[in-house]
Parts: sequence; C-alpha cells; structure tokens
Amino acid sequence: MKHLFFGFLSAASLALLSIGGASAQKTVLLPLGALVVYSGAECGQIDGTWLPGTITGKGQFVSLNASLLTLNKQLKKTPKAKKGAVKKKIAALKKRILSQATTCQQLGTGIIAPRSSQSATAGATIIDWTFDLRNASASDFGSERSYFCPPNGQQAAIYGSDTYTADSAVCPAAVHAGVVTFQHGGNVKLRIKAGLNLYLGGIRNGITSSILKSFGASYSFINPSTGSEVSSPAPTIFPWSSDIAVFRERSGLTLTFICPANGSAGTIYGTDTYTDDSEVCAAAAHAGITSVLRGGEVRVVVSPGAASYTASTRNGISSFSYGSWPGSILFQ
Repeated sequence: MKHLFFGFLSAASLALLSIGGASAQKTVLLPLGALVVYSGAECGQIDGTWLPGTITGKGQFVSLNASLLTLNKQLKKTPKAKKGAVKKKIAALKKRILSQATTCQQLGTGIIAPRSSQSATAGATIIDWTFDLRNASASDFGSERSYFCPPNGQQAAIYGSDTYTADSAVCPAAVHAGVVTFQHGGNVKLRIKAGLNLYLGGIRNGITSSILKSFGASYSFINPSTGSEVSSPAPTIFPWSSDIAVFRERSGLTLTFICPANGSAGTIYGTDTYTDDSEVCAAAAHAGITSVLRGGEVRVVVSPGAASYTASTRNGISSFSYGSWPGSILFQ
C-alpha cells in the first residue's frame, strides 16, 4: 500500500480527499462546537462532515483538502527541476489526511441527516418538536418506536449525548444525534431504555444538550442502516460557559470533555484547584491544559470543597479568589 500516498489513491481514499463541498476548499470561520482539537487532529465540521485541517492564528479553519488543492496548483506552476519537493509535500499531506480523517470522523455519529425533505415512513407517528417521552415507564424499556419530525423545527430542552433523558424533546435530540436537521426534519427510530445516573450534555450539530445527574428513563436513536444505537466514541464537546457543579456530591468522578476552539475566558475562582461552579474550559485554559484559541481535551475530577481559593493570572486569563466553597474541580 506504500504507493497509495505517492501517486495512486483508491476510491475510498479519494472520497476522504474530496468530501466537504466547496466550503471545504477555503478558509472558514466555524461556529462554536464545530472546530476542535481531538486526539492530535484539528477537526472542523463543514456541511455536516468532520474534516481534518488547520486552525489559523485568527481562529479560522483551513481543511487539509484546501491545503492539498493549493499545493496541486503550486505544482503546476513549479519548474520541472523543483517539482520533486512539491510532490513530497503533496504525498505527506495526503498521508496526513488519510490518517486524521478517521480521527475527525469519530466526532460524528455515523449518520448524515437528510439534505432534503422526506415523507413519513409507514408506521411512523408524526410528532411536533416539543414532543418527549417523559411518561415512559419500566414496561416500555427495550421497546422501539418510529416517529416523523416535520420540517422547520425549533430548539427545545434536551439532556445527554447518545443516550438522552426521556423528557428530552425527541426531534431536537435527533438533530443533536445527527439523525435529522431543523430545516428538513425526517424519520427517526429510537429505543426506550432504563434511566442513567449521569447524562453528559454537549454541543453537536449546532445544538447544545444540557448535563443532568440522573433520570428514570432514557432513549437512544437507532441507525437505520446498521440497526445499532447511534453513538460517537469521542468525548463530549463541552460549552465554554458550562460548569459541573451538578455532580458536586460525586467526589472522585472523572469526566473527559473536549473544549472547542475559539472559546472565551469566563468566570473562574481559584488556581490549580477551582470552585466547581467555575467554567470548566476557562479553568482548563487558565491551568494551561487547553487554550482559548485551540481548545482541547480535558480530564476533570470532581473534588471536595476547599477553605479558600487563590486568584491569579495565567495564560492571559485571570481567576478570582474566594473563601470556603462546598465543591472543587481538579484537572488530571
């Protein structure tokens, strides 16, 4: 397979080098949650697809596809004697695309929502965008239901990622899971399950789900092409304005998040040890684990409260001092 990177690409490889549409061929400014650093790859979500690329000093995103296009144009203008150096750059970039594309694609759920309006499938119940399953009981666990979300939907409260609380609005949760879009709606199939004692919300597909410590019943969406529950192996993309004080009583609990690029220096208290109502991503940037520009992965530990918290300025972010507080967070 060595020749794959030095001249000939398979059909699957060519697909990885061409996805993303015209907007993937230029520098773009992406909304919060659509540009992250994950497992060493810089990933941007363009036209519903996560692509590898580069975060610029201005917080914009250039897909590696765009960089490849630039190099190919450069190759055409390069004198024959110097083409070899450019070809080496192209080969290295193709290899990087193929290796990092798999990483970036983990940020999605493997389902591409419909790009045009659909009709309800046979047996599907047409629901509005506020419909939820809060009345589900233990007798419903394991059952599957089909619904149709009409076009032109709107946001409503949802909790969790991959698995959602039963009182989460089904259609907005389906947008979060990548199954439908607000514009086109679409058909969804879900499985009702027992409740969890931890729901990690986050940003997906332009919609934010909230965190919750427990609920009595849940549901997950089913991928129609595989029959498996829709999920992403990647950590939750966590809003910069969020904290985890809701988990205060669970000392020792370790949570992994991705702080998205282009964040903001929010309100935090402490140095190294922070109050649990401090904004997690801002505290991580203050601690030097992430940065406001690039974000990054963080592992945060729910910890007991402290008698006092010390103010400081680090990495361009200032924290406040505070007295006694019942809960803290630390970073691993």
